[in-house]
Amino acid sequence: MTTHRSLRRTSFVRGLLFTVIATLAIIIPSSPASAVTSPTTCAPTDVGYHSAGFSVLVCGGSSYFAWVTGGPTPPAGCGQVSMDTIKTWISTAQAALLAGKNVSIVFATSGTNYCISQVDLLQ
Repeated sequence: MTTHRSLRRTSFVRGLLFTVIATLAIIIPSSPASAVTSPTTCAPTDVGYHSAGFSVLVCGGSSYFAWVTGGPTPPAGCGQVSMDTIKTWISTAQAALLAGKNVSIVFATSGTNYCISQVDLLQ
């Protein structure tokens, strides 16, 4: 039987892991060898929302970001989207992750950041 303490610990570890992955994805610049073009098709390997106001989708070895309206200022060239849009993109990516399906991601490149503008589930 799972205890409340172990559930809290598991949630904490998952949150910490997501924060570390998101931070590294922002800090580590992309190299020209790993450059991708928009749109890209890939299978998501991680997806989540950070309490600071952005979401991240890890797909094909690259990290794609979306910033919520009213949240932190995104990099130049990246827009902000509504929370409903972010929820839809996260749900789409989670469905693909759980079903082993691919997504198509349309994005803009701003420096070393890939800024999501559309996420579609592929059959």
